[in-house]
Amino acid sequence: MDYKLKDNKNIDDFVQRLSQALQIKTISYENMDMVDKSEFLKFHTFIEKSFPNVHRVLVKETINDFGILFKWEGTETNQDSILLMAHMDVVPVEKETENEWCFEPFSGNISDGYVWGRGALDMKSQLMGILEAVEGLIINGFKPRKTIYLAFGHDEEVGGYLGNAQMASYLQSKGIKLSMVLDEGGFIIKNAIAGMSCLAALIGIAEKGMTTLELFAESNGGHSSMPPNSTAIGRLAKSIYILEKKQFKANINSILKEFFKAIAPKMPLLKRIIFSNIWLFKPLIIRIFTKLPKTNALVRTTTAFTMIEGGFKMNVLPQQAKAVANFRVMPGETIEDVKKRVEKVIKKLDITVKVNDVSFNPSKISHIASNEYKVMCKTIVSVFPESVAAPYLTVGSTDSRYYQKIANQIFRFCPIEIESEDLERVHGVNERISIEGYKKMIEFFYLLIESL
Repeated sequence: MDYKLKDNKNIDDFVQRLSQALQIKTISYENMDMVDKSEFLKFHTFIEKSFPNVHRVLVKETINDFGILFKWEGTETNQDSILLMAHMDVVPVEKETENEWCFEPFSGNISDGYVWGRGALDMKSQLMGILEAVEGLIINGFKPRKTIYLAFGHDEEVGGYLGNAQMASYLQSKGIKLSMVLDEGGFIIKNAIAGMSCLAALIGIAEKGMTTLELFAESNGGHSSMPPNSTAIGRLAKSIYILEKKQFKANINSILKEFFKAIAPKMPLLKRIIFSNIWLFKPLIIRIFTKLPKTNALVRTTTAFTMIEGGFKMNVLPQQAKAVANFRVMPGETIEDVKKRVEKVIKKLDITVKVNDVSFNPSKISHIASNEYKVMCKTIVSVFPESVAAPYLTVGSTDSRYYQKIANQIFRFCPIEIESEDLERVHGVNERISIEGYKKMIEFFYLLIESL
């Protein structure tokens, strides 16, 4: 049987299967008691029926009941392996926003050239796209040179501790070495930077670390009718103000320099001059980047206060007030660096600073000179000829971090062409993927696997 990617019948089948995948409510929650396990088992059954050749040829292992790890044995077993990642879980839909959706969030509705539903972008489309590509390659008689693993987590949206963290430990225990890991990350974006004449395919070659600090202010408490000059809440509020005002230093690191180098030829003359001469225009670039949240995150460790508590009655001074701040840590800095700086900045306010357990340092930086990166770029240009592949820093967290001990290169990339405003649909309202975009995603994974 000849499996043709661009055959209309196959494309219709691709779309229908994605629609069905989006209808299965594989929602993850911090509280595991809220997870509907039957939906995850339903998803397992669904992909088993949808991809019979994948299940016939690849070896499947189930990790912690719901995580899936496939192994596709290569012809050259002395080579390091490849790992392609995705996750089957999705975030919940906020009840207050349900009426804002054009279609029911888990309907998988096919309309106006799009497939609509939670998980369309993040990231059942990538999971299904990988499986469609592998199914097609098997039908066409392809056998990979390197062994390929497919890792599909079930709890990425809540940290990945039971899914990919365990899969990484399992592979490490087997002595598996990976030449490349590919996980979710940057999209192919129109208007990534104002004036750019083509699409920017953003390949994450590193990701920021994360730490959450808890700030505590204490006092003797008492009645509000006789307050002291300094209260716990007052000192805590002042510390928040100071830390938001005195942000971490902004800088242009090696990743951003390579990004500018890649996109500069596609920019208008003035911006081409600026991005090609960072040594001269660095202060200007930093001033521009720090104005917007999405670019500010690329040049500094960011500070975000996310929780605050203190007091239980309107006329009683609390003995303790607490604030929680989340920091996304730049490569080159560490969790300890963040804690020390925070303590130094608010030293005079008598605030206790504690590091939350859910913290991890930035990833190592993967090499753009590697063969794997070059293959990625070549595949991108082949499928998306109007794009330029550019390395960038992933500011969010991905499950790929769990594989750092066994992987030479880790890349974070979603081969989906979207508008900048579509980024708000991820975890938001009216999540969708275009049929054309999904078709190209499958083509990307098909050609990438052939080339590795």
